[in-house]
Amino acid sequence: MTPNEYQRAAMRTAPKKLSLAEAALGMATEASEAADVLKKHLFQGHPLDTEKLKKEMGDALWYMAYVCHIVEGLDLESVMEDNIKKLSLRFPDGFTPEASMARADESNDEFQNTNTVRKIYPDDYPGVTLGVKE
Repeated sequence: MTPNEYQRAAMRTAPKKLSLAEAALGMATEASEAADVLKKHLFQGHPLDTEKLKKEMGDALWYMAYVCHIVEGLDLESVMEDNIKKLSLRFPDGFTPEASMARADESNDEFQNTNTVRKIYPDDYPGVTLGVKE
């Protein structure tokens, strides 16, 4: 299954009324639940529950797909590709603590974001709610 095939299949279960706020909060919540599985293993002596970890990671991925579904121009595959480009620029010889401090990509204009930030108005995105669902 490709990332975009996953995104299409996952959005079969998306709510009818789309909410970017719900998507962002859901993504953070599920990532936190995955982190909690790791915390319990690393600091509280629990065995690593890989099945629960896998489920929480899947839930976080669903919310990432939901964000991509809502925001025009985003899809999971391009998010993944752009992340690899960024990491390749940042760590051309692989990660090291020294490379992390030097941040090779900060001096490279090839991957700089030139988009301007503007205020988002609900009318700009028909069908997308930015707040609480009704």
